[in-house]
Amino acid sequence: MSSTSRDIPLVYKRAIQRAFVKGYYYKRARINSAEMLAEYLSISQSTVFTYKSTDDDLFDLNKLGRKPFEEERTKRRILHLARSSGENSFLTQKEIISQCSDLASEYFIKKTLRDALNDGVVSHNKQSIKPYLNSNQIDSRLLYAFFESVKYDYNKVIFGDEKGFQLTPKPETSMLYHAPDIDLPYILKTGTNSKVLMVWGGVGMNTKLPLYFFNRSVDSYAHISAMQTELLPFMRRNQDQGWHYLQDNAPCHKSHHTIDFFKENNIPLIPHPPSSPDLNIIENVWALLSHKVYHRNRSFQNVEQLKTAIINAWNEITIDEINKFVESMANRINAVVDAEGRQTKY
Repeated sequence: MSSTSRDIPLVYKRAIQRAFVKGYYYKRARINSAEMLAEYLSISQSTVFTYKSTDDDLFDLNKLGRKPFEEERTKRRILHLARSSGENSFLTQKEIISQCSDLASEYFIKKTLRDALNDGVVSHNKQSIKPYLNSNQIDSRLLYAFFESVKYDYNKVIFGDEKGFQLTPKPETSMLYHAPDIDLPYILKTGTNSKVLMVWGGVGMNTKLPLYFFNRSVDSYAHISAMQTELLPFMRRNQDQGWHYLQDNAPCHKSHHTIDFFKENNIPLIPHPPSSPDLNIIENVWALLSHKVYHRNRSFQNVEQLKTAIINAWNEITIDEINKFVESMANRINAVVDAEGRQTKY
């Protein structure tokens, strides 16, 4: 039952006047009329119109909103937290809001952070997820960067790998605020997530091969089937152009059956150092594809919907985008050398 104008809370009266004086209703709640506003607040329409036109000083807009506070002191506190660069002191926006909520409104804190970002006073980025590297893997990466990589023309390489997709997007790492000259620490990769759809893809300079969708778990035989369907026809069409194939060291890639298949079909392989996704540009293409598939946290009801979205997103990836990744290979090799074999920014 609707409330009368005499017993509605004061905040309701203020909400009514603010809605009309500002020239809008509660747009986010999809309220666009006095009738809907009355229903939303559980009051009568007559009450809405009564307080719409009141001239009482109590409803002066200058007296509405958050309480006064020392803005400069609060801004300094917010920016101090956002610029923190000590060990484990990187904060998300939510954490900064929780630590400053007694000083300012959430709106003021967000606006301060946004202005600081626009002015270059602070930065924010997502933490990168990097694989763990032991001493043997670090040595292998260095040997590859120094000696193996100079043997190949990466403009004549197909970079390939499998990628697993889920019906719902994986939780993303949070955006962390920091001073512009501070690099975020990376997160060591741990564990795996269950996948409902496995896909193989291959890219190279001016080249994007069709996707291959697996209908079973990816073992050596399934992997060979993907190679026969998508990679082998390309290699045969271009057998005189000196193309190589690069893949990681997954068990199905290194099995005797798989290696024999490549030898029998004269597909030259590039040896790939262990735990080195930064040296296979298909990982960057997968990241771009996932961003398109799960844009705005999109989720899917079934595998067919997911498959359609993946195909559409793959078609949207341009050759220019792929070429930029290929052209970055020289910089990636140099980055491994500069990092003495350890993780790089790629």
